[in-house]
Amino acid sequence: MDSLAAFQLNRWFSAGFAEQNPEMGERLLDVFRSNDLDHYAATCRAMGAMDLRALVPAITAPTTVIVGAQDPATDAELLRQLIPDTGLHVIPRCSHLSAVERPDAIARLLEADLFTRI
Repeated sequence: MDSLAAFQLNRWFSAGFAEQNPEMGERLLDVFRSNDLDHYAATCRAMGAMDLRALVPAITAPTTVIVGAQDPATDAELLRQLIPDTGLHVIPRCSHLSAVERPDAIARLLEADLFTRI
């Protein structure tokens, strides 16, 4: 798991975030490193083989998709297209772990959507 750790920081966070917040990166890497390698590999294979796109249009609840602008793993635009009544918010200077990297932005967007959609 150690050999994958540096890659994870680059995937999880936008440039500079991990360097500016080393304690956050290390805490998350400690959790990551505690994974069993075989279980992690099996999970990656399962996620890679799973394609639920055909089920996404069945979501009928008002939905908000929030994604970091530099997130390499989330196809937010596809979700917005497939789910009826979906809002899409792209957070600049943010990657995959947007709730860690920009909790302030996430909270504002969720609060705004809750008050306008309820």
